[in-house]
Amino acid sequence: MWVYHWLRSWSAPEHQTMWIEIQTIGTLLAFLAAGWYAVLTRRLLGETSSQRQTDLVLRLMEEYDGLRTAIQNVQGWYFESASARVNAVERFEEALGLDFAIDDSKLIDDSRFKVSRFFVKVRKLSAAGFLDRRLIVAALSRAAIEDVFLKLVDPLDQVIFERTYGRPNIKDRDFYRELATMYPRPEVVVRPSNQTGC
Repeated sequence: MWVYHWLRSWSAPEHQTMWIEIQTIGTLLAFLAAGWYAVLTRRLLGETSSQRQTDLVLRLMEEYDGLRTAIQNVQGWYFESASARVNAVERFEEALGLDFAIDDSKLIDDSRFKVSRFFVKVRKLSAAGFLDRRLIVAALSRAAIEDVFLKLVDPLDQVIFERTYGRPNIKDRDFYRELATMYPRPEVVVRPSNQTGC
C-alpha cells in the first residue's frame, strides 16, 4: 500500500510543477552552456585567424629576405648600366635579343625572374582572397614595393611580357602602385636653418 501512496505523491500536480521547474532550469543551464561554448569558439576562431595571419606575414618576410642575392643582382645590373651610361632596360632588351649571351645577362634574367615571381605570387594570392592587402603592407616595406619591384623589376618584366605577348602587363604594376598608397607617407622634417638675422 505504501508504494501506491508514494507513486500517488509523485504524480500529484504540485510535484508535476516541480519537475517542469527542474526541466526549465536544466534547459536554461544547457542554453547558457551552449552560449558560452559559442563565445569560446568565436574567440578560438579569432585566435586561429590571428595566428594564421602572423604566420603568413612571417613567411612573406622570410621569403622576401631569401631574395636578397637576386635583388642585389638586379640592383647591380642597374648600377653597371648607369656606370656605362647605358639605359638598363634597353641593355636588358638588347641582351634578350641575343638570348642572354652577353655579360651577366643570364644571371640578371634569372634574378629578375625570382623576384618577379615573388611579387606576382603575392598579387595573385591577394586577388584570390587568400592574402589581405593589410598583411602585405605589414610584411613588405614601402621600399620593397617602390624601390625594388616598381623601379627595378617591373620595367624588366615589361620587356619580357611585351616580347612574349605583344603588350604591356599592367596588372602587377597597378596592384603595387595602389598598394603603395596604403603605406603612411614619411614625415618630412624641416630643420631650422642656422642663419642668423641680419
